[in-house]
Amino acid sequence: MSWQTLPPQLRELALTVLTAKQLEALKLWDAGSGYRRIAVQLDISPSTARDRVQNAVRKLERAAREKGLA
Repeated sequence: MSWQTLPPQLRELALTVLTAKQLEALKLWDAGSGYRRIAVQLDISPSTARDRVQNAVRKLERAAREKGLA
């Protein structure tokens, strides 16, 4: 799943279901940053960066299924 390639309705859904921190981490990850780089940019640990990205992807996939978008 990539932010840039998401259909507009999924991007809108992401804006409503993800936390600001999850959204920020997901966008950085989509832009090509690895977990360590995300961690440095957000001043968090690499494991927290990984967790935020993975939780964001799961949360968005679940919301998309519930809305019939996936």
